[in-house]
Amino acid sequence: MTIYRTTAAALLATMALGGCAGKVAVAQNPTWDAPAPTNSQQPPAAVDLPTGCEQQLVMSLCQTYDLSGGMAVQTNVTVYAETGNPNADTESTTCEKLANNTEGFAFGGPQDGMLAGKQTQLYFSAPDYPGPGKYPTGSAYIGEFSKDYGGSATFEVKADGSGVVTISGLQSHAGDKIDGTIKWTCVEAKR
Repeated sequence: MTIYRTTAAALLATMALGGCAGKVAVAQNPTWDAPAPTNSQQPPAAVDLPTGCEQQLVMSLCQTYDLSGGMAVQTNVTVYAETGNPNADTESTTCEKLANNTEGFAFGGPQDGMLAGKQTQLYFSAPDYPGPGKYPTGSAYIGEFSKDYGGSATFEVKADGSGVVTISGLQSHAGDKIDGTIKWTCVEAKR
């Protein structure tokens, strides 16, 4: 038996002329045979982020701070979110996985430690987080203002990993207070 290499068009023409008997045709690079790329192979859509935020090599949060009172801050920064699992594979975490994890939800400060031009430590957590919804914070502090001194903060996380922390009367040791919000958009990793 003879094997012929031909294109799909030539194969169809051969079949139409009745020349199939005793011949096997092997198509070369037929376009109809190419697998479609999967979602994991397609690059993430371009992300339009506010000034101060950049897409990272791992999933991140683009945060917008709008605080008033003893610490007035209006700025955008990039931070990394955390789950309550210290062994979580953060390199493969997606916004959906983060939002739907059941091991807690937390974030610290900007990667360079600077907030509105000042070195500022902060940490907000929802340790009993079972998935998207609204929760009181566990730890809540930003600079000298802490839930331990008075006031409150609540987490609200949506199914896409975005959310907001609402701060109400968070106090410093000296009794100063801050109010406002830290809103964020979850940003998928660069690929």
